[in-house]
Formats: sequence, structure tokens, C-alpha cells
Amino acid sequence: MRRRDMVIFDSEAPAAARVTRAMTRAELQTLAGLSKRTVWKAHNGRPISLHAAKAIAKAVRRPLRKLLADSEGADGQRRAAAPGIKGFVGKVADPDQAAA
Repeated sequence: MRRRDMVIFDSEAPAAARVTRAMTRAELQTLAGLSKRTVWKAHNGRPISLHAAKAIAKAVRRPLRKLLADSEGADGQRRAAAPGIKGFVGKVADPDQAAA
């Protein structure tokens, strides 16, 4: 998977959205069709695929952009940040409209 296809959630957003929906991590895994490891990564600020991020957003019924951690690059573009990766991961101009 290419770096630009990876995003990272805000560290508290997935849990807050899940709790609001009264959903356990196991229920989120099942509803989103993702592995336990992917859901763990989303909850712990690790990069996940854009496809997985969209599945989580859909499962918790929140816009993807509300769940993403973001920062601004030197060119003023909003980008999804990923810890441990120098610079930025892929541009996320409008993550809800980005191709899967």
C-alpha cells in the first residue's frame, strides 16, 4: 500500500464516535468488516488505509473528515498526518469524496 493511500484518525475520535453509538470495538469490527488489528490501529493513532477509514466512518455514521487527524503542509493543503513517517501522508482535500 502506498503512503498516500494511508490516513490516521484523531486519537480520540474513533472511540468517541463508537461510544456515542453504544458500540464495542468488536461490534465495530463486524459492522465495518475489518480486522481486530485495523480497528486497534485506528484507535491508537496508527496509519490505516483510506478504504478502512471510510468503512469505520460509515459504521459509526460520522463524516470521515471529522475523524481524521490533520495538519497543514507548506503549500497550505490539508493532509492526513501519520506518526513515524517523515513529512505527510496523502493529500486529503475532501476525504468523504476521495476514491476508494
